[in-house]
This record gives sequence, C-alpha cells and structure tokens, in this order.
Amino acid sequence: MRRARPVLALAAVLAIGAIIAIVLLPSDPVAPSAESRAVGIIVRTYDAQGDLSWEIAAARGSLEGEDASLEEVEVTFSGVGGALLVATAATLSLAAERFELLGNVTAERNGAYRLSTDAVHWSSTEGDLTGAATTLEFEHGWIAGERFSYDPSSERASLAGEVHGMIEFDGTAILRCGRADWIGDLLVLLEQVEVEHGDRTYRSERAEAPTTLESVTFLGEAEFVLPFAIISADRVTVAEDGISAAGAVAVSLRPEFFAVEDDA
Repeated sequence: MRRARPVLALAAVLAIGAIIAIVLLPSDPVAPSAESRAVGIIVRTYDAQGDLSWEIAAARGSLEGEDASLEEVEVTFSGVGGALLVATAATLSLAAERFELLGNVTAERNGAYRLSTDAVHWSSTEGDLTGAATTLEFEHGWIAGERFSYDPSSERASLAGEVHGMIEFDGTAILRCGRADWIGDLLVLLEQVEVEHGDRTYRSERAEAPTTLESVTFLGEAEFVLPFAIISADRVTVAEDGISAAGAVAVSLRPEFFAVEDDA
C-alpha cells in the first residue's frame, strides 16, 4: 500500500532521529551523569542530492546517562513534492536498544491515511516495530486490532487480536477477523474472516485483497450466506461487477426459498 509504506517506515526514521537528537542535547562535562535539558529541538537530515529527508521537532528534551526523552514530538518524513508523513506523540523515549513513542501517537499522510495508538516500541535486537491497541483509518474505512507489528525486512505489517473494522465496498461492510496483514503496498491478507455486507455474510479461513479493494477473494472453506441460499466453495471472489465461485461449489437452498407467497 503506497500510503502504508511511509507510515511503516516510521521505525527507521525515528530511530536515526532520536540518536541524532541525543547528540545535540547539551552535556555537562563536570557531572556527565547528571540530567541535561534543552528546548526548541529541531533535527533534520538530507539525502545524497541535498533534499530534506525528514525532520524531528520537539518542544523539550532531556538526557540522563544513556537515556534520552523528547517531549511534544513531531516527525515529518519528506519526499518529492513535500511532506509524505507527519507523526506526533507526547514523548519520544530512547534507551540503549529501543525507543518508544508514547502518548496519543498518530501518523498521518495527507489527511488520507492515519495510524493512532497509545504507544509504539522499536527494538533493535528484535528488529521490529510493535504497538498496543491500534486503529488504521484509510480511504475505504477503518480497521483496529489489539496488537500492531511491522517487520521492515519483509515489509509486512500486522494487526492481531480480535481485529474488526468497517469498510466501504459497494456499501458498508463490517469486518471481523483474527489477523490482518499488509504485504508491502500490494496486498491485504486476512485470517479467520467474517464480513457482514448488507443482507449477505461471508466466512472463510482466509481472504486476499489488493489494497485498492477492487475485489476480495475468500479462500479455504469459503461460505457465502444469502437470504435464501448458502453457497460454499473453495474460492469465492466478490467484485463490483458480481460474485464468482470456484472449486467444489455447493448451493444449499434455505426453506424460505420455497415459501409460497400469499397473493390474497
């Protein structure tokens, strides 16, 4: 997902920025173990062409030993044409092998894609970014989970633990699943899925969709419940132009299908 990719690159941006921020904080040569503080902190970095890559601004900062803390933090990640992503938090805390964004953490791109959570953690030993209960808002709706994680090496982001949301797809759909994964900026994968879409319900072991949501494919004992019938198949694809099923397709008509209308 092109909107998700800058959001998920936040780990690397903040890790480097926090380290540089520590260097800029004043130290006390007489008592190096004492706390040092600074106000109005701004850190910028540039690419090989001399263009701004990102900027960290903080109202205040402090350094005590190897632990640093920046307060009222705003991180701007830039690209061609200006800002790609703006992230804010009450505090950016850095220790030897980890950093944390704490307190009303948000990351937003052009007002169209927004991540919000209470805390984001980065571990240099584990090499991943994790968060507590997290909500992702995007063009087609929102999705939330109890846990958030991102693996930079595979560009895979995940929401897990009673994932739910509302998605606009030819009307409003209510989503519930055990896990949701984003692979780079291309594909969304869902596990143990249930979608309520008007008078229809979809259930399957997993589902796949391009991030544009042009279609959704339900896989593995997929079941499609209509008002008067239940369709089961190995694969059910739902798109704006209709529904298709493949692989061991079965149709069970419900008793309501045979009900005789009373014209009297």
